[in-house]
Amino acid sequence: LTSPSQLDLIRPPLHSTNCRTRFNEFLVCQHNKGDDACQDKLRMYRSICPAEWVENWNEQIESGTFPGVTFGEEHH
Repeated sequence: LTSPSQLDLIRPPLHSTNCRTRFNEFLVCQHNKGDDACQDKLRMYRSICPAEWVENWNEQIESGTFPGVTFGEEHH
């Protein structure tokens, strides 16, 4: 039998997919509308995403290696 942790490696749990989706939605909102207009999306991803993931994604954004949405040079 496959343990839940082994299964997570094959098929990530739904919350991890939702987390990535919510984080990307925040980035798009932030890019288009600014921080103030996106507080609801900020709260949503922070409520379901592990802080370590967000820190890693922010580092990837800074280094240009983030696998999610990107906005080119104008994004900071």
